[in-house]
Amino acid sequence: MRYIIIFLYFFLLELHSHQYEKNNVTIDHPILKMNSNNSKVGAGYFKIINNTTNKIVLDNIYSDISEKQEVHEVILINEVYKM
Repeated sequence: MRYIIIFLYFFLLELHSHQYEKNNVTIDHPILKMNSNNSKVGAGYFKIINNTTNKIVLDNIYSDISEKQEVHEVILINEVYKM
């Protein structure tokens, strides 16, 4: 029973994933994760895909639920993810 619940959780989670596209720039599967209801820290993840030869710049972020936001780039080098 436990495995069925875990399977359904991940299956349904994938159904709610989205992909947004505008001006040939794609935001792939954004997700927001919180540790608990009274946690002071959360994390959001998404991938920006530039489908053009033009340079794109992320110049501003804002949040309705937090006073402070940070942006980190994660890259894969030699099969190791680095921030």
